[in-house]
Amino acid sequence: MDTGLVLLGHGSRAAVDEANQVLLRLAEMVRGKAGFARLETAFMNPKARRQSLAEAVEKMIREGAERIIVAPVFLSNGLHMQQDIPAEITRLKQKYQVEIRLAAHLGADPRIAEVIADRIRSELIVPGSGLRVTGFYDSELGTRDSQLDDVGEVNFLTAPQAIEARSRMIIEQLIGDLTFPEREILGRIIHATGDPALASCTEIHPEAVRAAGQVFTGGKKIIADVQMVKAGINSRQAEQLGLEIYCAVDDPEVVEKAREKELTRAMVALKALAGLIPGNLVVVGNAPTALRELIRLTESGEVRPALVVGTPVGFVGAAQAKKALTRLDVPYITVHGARGGSAVAVSIVNALMELHLRQDQDQDRGRGE
Repeated sequence: MDTGLVLLGHGSRAAVDEANQVLLRLAEMVRGKAGFARLETAFMNPKARRQSLAEAVEKMIREGAERIIVAPVFLSNGLHMQQDIPAEITRLKQKYQVEIRLAAHLGADPRIAEVIADRIRSELIVPGSGLRVTGFYDSELGTRDSQLDDVGEVNFLTAPQAIEARSRMIIEQLIGDLTFPEREILGRIIHATGDPALASCTEIHPEAVRAAGQVFTGGKKIIADVQMVKAGINSRQAEQLGLEIYCAVDDPEVVEKAREKELTRAMVALKALAGLIPGNLVVVGNAPTALRELIRLTESGEVRPALVVGTPVGFVGAAQAKKALTRLDVPYITVHGARGGSAVAVSIVNALMELHLRQDQDQDRGRGE
């Protein structure tokens, strides 16, 4: 049966027709997802001066539609849904003798709640920092930096220095009046991920930067949960600081033990490197199980890291592990919730190394004056 779809909105008066354009763009998105060759938009408000439901139905029937589904883009079951639209559909069915079905209104759908939450996250203020992430997501353009993006395809940047400078400028405007060193760390996270909203869920322990300095001048070791974290840490800066970076996730003994005990390799690898952990920096960017193992070892008194960068990503155990990390009596930097990842962890470590090297350079200049 030849079926057509009418996406029905309320509609705004013609003077603000840009509001009606949203339904037209939404219709194109629905076309791709629902697979309807015949799709029309219609508006209830006659002042919109756009196609009405009756006009949309008539057009589809002329084109051969035998069945029409009317999908209302209405949040609640108000008067339009209860009276106006059913009455109009009844009239059209009698006039054209064609099957017309009315789909349900949007209602309290968890997917809508997620969109609302996304908008809220875009306006969050980082506690105590004054950071307000604005313009994070533009539903019209489908971009997360439309507030600041004045570089179109015509002026697309290709020079590395220009790209870097432009990125830094955008980030500076996004993070506002944050204080040092929080500003540097959050700036690195945003630069690495392109996601300003991560700033609103990043927690930096007050002693984190000082603890990193102790590692860079004392223990000199970084323990990483996965190879991606190890590979992402700036090797030039690590060499300048004389740091050694360890990751045992691919060690044959670790692989075999993980297989035998049905544990994640990252978890077993962290246990295998436990002797290197005291007084050093542990970076968990991927595996929640590795962070859980570190927490267990610390709570049992077997190890005490100087600092933990814990940003594992995922929907199973990541948020809980990171919450547990904040209850340890150990400095930490983490990103709450399911988000995070190796890129986030690496950006934090690189920011900490850069801060320490810059401090050393400032001190050297001070001694020379």
